[in-house]
Amino acid sequence: MELILRLLVMNNQFQDLPFDFPLTATGAATEGLRAAGCATFAAACSYVALLPYRRNQYKNNLLCVVDEKCGTCSTKHVLLKKVAEEHGHDEIHLVIGIFLLNQHNTPKAKPILNSFYLRGFPEAHCYLTFDAKIYDFTFPSGSFNFAHDLLEEHVVIADEVATKKLGLHKQFMRNWAKQEQVPFTHEELWDIRELCIAALSI
Repeated sequence: MELILRLLVMNNQFQDLPFDFPLTATGAATEGLRAAGCATFAAACSYVALLPYRRNQYKNNLLCVVDEKCGTCSTKHVLLKKVAEEHGHDEIHLVIGIFLLNQHNTPKAKPILNSFYLRGFPEAHCYLTFDAKIYDFTFPSGSFNFAHDLLEEHVVIADEVATKKLGLHKQFMRNWAKQEQVPFTHEELWDIRELCIAALSI
């Protein structure tokens, strides 16, 4: 897998990013990605995007994406944001977006949504922005089509994602469920959400 990843990264699909730069800093995030074969930020973006979507066992470890060869929208983009910070590129922002997850922007969730007669529910997603444009490196194909379903966005720093994302998400979902009169408790709705997230890892 490591050799295949290195070959794919060398021919990465994100080489034309408008904010690419060589990885020359001495920070932990940069050094971890350089050790994985990434020489530029674009290559680092390609590397994390190519890794499977899966929750990390040790998500508080900055290099868990590299060490465990997988990641989520949060762990992947926190790592990339740290690399940007280590090079002084503060114009690259880390964002938590709340969007309405539905069968159109997340097709793998369709069977689950249909089984509970739900048109969708609010989901929190992490990504980068540059010059007001979204750059999502969660999956190999780049951003999945959630931008048209965005409900709100929050620019955050890397170190606060783990706690802030969950709090923002749960509060938004509570308010949304009440407004939409969804026939599920918050706990039940969260369990449905977990089923949908699990489907993304398949």
